Amino acid sequence: MASKEQTSAEEQNNEVDEVDGVDGIRLIPVAIPEGKKPGDIFKHEVDGIELEIVVPEDFKPGDMMEILLNDDDENINEVSVVLPNVDVTLHMVSFLEESEHFPVVIDEEETANEEDEDDEEDGTNSVVWPAGVKMARLLASPTAKVLLQGKKNVLEMGSGCGISGMGLIAALARSEDPMKTKVTLTDFPSALPLLEANFEENQEAILAESGISANVAKLAWGNEEHIKDLGDDKFDLIIGSDLLYKPSEKIIKALSSTINTVLDPENGLIILAIRWREPDQERIFFQDMEKLGYEFVLVEEHINELGGVTDVEEKKDEDFPMECKLSWQDFGNEKSEKSKKFFSETTFKVNGETKSLSEISESHKLDMDDKDFDGCESIHTQIYAGYKQTSS
Repeated sequence: MASKEQTSAEEQNNEVDEVDGVDGIRLIPVAIPEGKKPGDIFKHEVDGIELEIVVPEDFKPGDMMEILLNDDDENINEVSVVLPNVDVTLHMVSFLEESEHFPVVIDEEETANEEDEDDEEDGTNSVVWPAGVKMARLLASPTAKVLLQGKKNVLEMGSGCGISGMGLIAALARSEDPMKTKVTLTDFPSALPLLEANFEENQEAILAESGISANVAKLAWGNEEHIKDLGDDKFDLIIGSDLLYKPSEKIIKALSSTINTVLDPENGLIILAIRWREPDQERIFFQDMEKLGYEFVLVEEHINELGGVTDVEEKKDEDFPMECKLSWQDFGNEKSEKSKKFFSETTFKVNGETKSLSEISESHKLDMDDKDFDGCESIHTQIYAGYKQTSS
């Protein structure tokens, strides 16, 4: 069961905890073999276990991907994510196989229409991504209270497994005034069976008889019919995690235009967890949003602007005390002195040799231990808050 940059080994064991009570989850880096193209199947052996891996879309020989391996079970079906601040454990199906419990029903007409709109959907919705876990933990923490205050109509875009959205629901359900709050989790039509299964599994725990209205809906970005089906009321909060995976110009335009269409321009807030992979390409989204009148800052900055506190009960990793606090304009930007300084001063071990972040390529991750691999991944994930600037 293959994916790209899936939740890392330490995050699976510490932040994402165990799978079905099993502590044998590991993230294994794998290089795409020569001669293999997207859709091809190749075999890879790990600790005597032979795995059949499908090359994902947009990958080429030499590219790195990661697979989740469960030492006690060949099939990984559930990941448990603990949200301690709201006393909730989410049980997430991360790879939904056809079964009597979670049947995958494909609407051929709907799928055909979806493919016409966008041929870049790659199945990434079936994975619990580190960015989603980081977002869920932020939203469910005391730190986020000031961000969520007064939010009554909330949308998650690109929900995937639903980890971020359900963390948000759990937080809102335990807020001072949860009544009359509506949360809508959305994704491509073909992604909904997995999302609905996860929501049904966790709804009792996250809703906690709060009176919150929560539902799952289809939303392909830029699809006018899907947008219309969301209703006439504008959303005062939109969240999304890892939405910019290898984005084309078409995807970026669809995402930015959809946000601009459905967000309340006066009181709306956007919170996005970005896993930087190709910063210059991903930065185009923020540039497009800037042209539409939006400003994005690190979420900690916005929390401080609202009078909140950013260090309440935050769990720090003593092995990786350095945090990345680069703006979207700076991260990975060769013209940014701040970025160059951070990338040159931040170091990790590769085969026992210390290398700066600027020297580390995807292939180096094969030679990192779990701790350095996890730290390197975490550095690349930033959470930003955005809002439409008002005319003075």
